Amino acid sequence: MSLVQYPVLLYYITEQPFEDKACPAQAAFTVSSKKFKRATDRNRIKRLMREAYRLQKRSFYQSVEKPLQYKLVFVYIGKEIENYSRIENSIHRILGKLVTS
Repeated sequence: MSLVQYPVLLYYITEQPFEDKACPAQAAFTVSSKKFKRATDRNRIKRLMREAYRLQKRSFYQSVEKPLQYKLVFVYIGKEIENYSRIENSIHRILGKLVTS
């Protein structure tokens, strides 16, 4: 399943954890090498997305139903490097949509 909040697209699945100590979510971040040829640009965008997710993670974990585990893949779909506040806002809204859906 997927959710979009420009410039980030989220693909996710939910499943039952196989361990009691399993983390409520696992996340991956990706940026297209077709749109961003330079690795430094791709790495910067992934760093920005990881930091935005890290700051939202605690509130997301508290709102997740306990027996479920989420597998998340954040895909950057923008054509230019956005500023951090735009990316943070996008990830915040996506996680809000995910919790309410």
